[in-house]
Amino acid sequence: MSRQKKVSHSETLKGLREEAQRHTTRRKRSLAKASNSNLQACSSLPVKRRGRRPKRNTMNYYPEEFAVEHEGDEFYHTDIFDTEPFQELVLRRRDAAVEDPMAAWAKELRKRPLLTKEQEIELAKRIEAMRQAQRELEQLAAEGSLTPQKRVELDKVIRDGEEARMILVESNLRLVVSIARRYKGYGVSLSDLIQEGNIGLIQAVDKFDWRRDCRFSTCATLWIRQAVVRAIQAQSQLVKLPTRVSELVHRISRIRDMLTQELGREPTADELARNIRIQKQLVEQCMSYPYQIMSLDEPVDEDEKMTLADAIEDKYSLGPEEVTIKIRTREEIEQALLKLPENYRLVIKLRYGLEDGKPYTYQEIGRILNLSRQRVKQIADAALKRLKEDPLVCDLVTDLMQTTASIRGIGRRL
Repeated sequence: MSRQKKVSHSETLKGLREEAQRHTTRRKRSLAKASNSNLQACSSLPVKRRGRRPKRNTMNYYPEEFAVEHEGDEFYHTDIFDTEPFQELVLRRRDAAVEDPMAAWAKELRKRPLLTKEQEIELAKRIEAMRQAQRELEQLAAEGSLTPQKRVELDKVIRDGEEARMILVESNLRLVVSIARRYKGYGVSLSDLIQEGNIGLIQAVDKFDWRRDCRFSTCATLWIRQAVVRAIQAQSQLVKLPTRVSELVHRISRIRDMLTQELGREPTADELARNIRIQKQLVEQCMSYPYQIMSLDEPVDEDEKMTLADAIEDKYSLGPEEVTIKIRTREEIEQALLKLPENYRLVIKLRYGLEDGKPYTYQEIGRILNLSRQRVKQIADAALKRLKEDPLVCDLVTDLMQTTASIRGIGRRL
């Protein structure tokens, strides 16, 4: 019974609250209508001007049908949130936040305070104590003399050192961003460069020696730059260059940009060699390295119907006239070979690639015909001598010998 009375009492309170809200809503709507009628009546009255323009009413009036009661007994108008300019503004801000996460991350890094020299030394000492505790823990565990109390003490020192290591890394992340931005545009995305720089920063934390009386940023800059440069060397090109050569290429590129601004023109190889103090041949060789790899299937027009492979000329393909001349020459040689004996004709065809397009050596022909190399050479020389007796065929045979010699690279040994 007590439960039913409690429920009925709550329902009664709820009903009274709803009735009060409805009464308040009706009252405010009536006030809004009265205000609307008063404004319309006032707008129809003549305005007496006294040399000064009346002050404009900057308040926006909204009809009462757009007014919705708020929890704090205030009115707001939902139509302004449904307008197209407001929605475009919201989408624009949302897209800006999504498309540029790097800027948001850099802004977050700037909120972190920089460390002083004393703080860096203190963190470095805690990290050094962590390494000593790790070595001691491994040694005691190997000897079997590690007690529970000693293990708790060493674990506490190790956790404190790991915390100090994390603080030192996170406080210098903005240094990684500033260095990685200098190498932007070398074929690797900025996010990848920052990741590689973070690896170099972690290595710098492990190598930092606080006894040398230098700031941590001085040590970390070298490690971060080395990690970023090596990432560019490994990922920017399909053909990997040695580290020394890649650094020289980057140095030549930097000096060339500097001289271009000073001279107002592209510097020559001699000018670059004098500034860098290396040989001119080495400068020319390094300047030919930074080539760009492109896909042959990349489209070259807007319709994407024509690819780069369709637009590049094949230097080894023959034109229609050359193909016709080659076919005609082959037919004339075939006619001239009919005058030779069968074994002579077969040796010439194999020797100069007239059989299957592949020129054979004397030794290979000897294995095919079961003859010695010297005998094959004698047959080939005799066949060529007979062919050169005909003045019409002599030029064709000479061209054939030169073409085969250039293919095989045997020169005058024919």
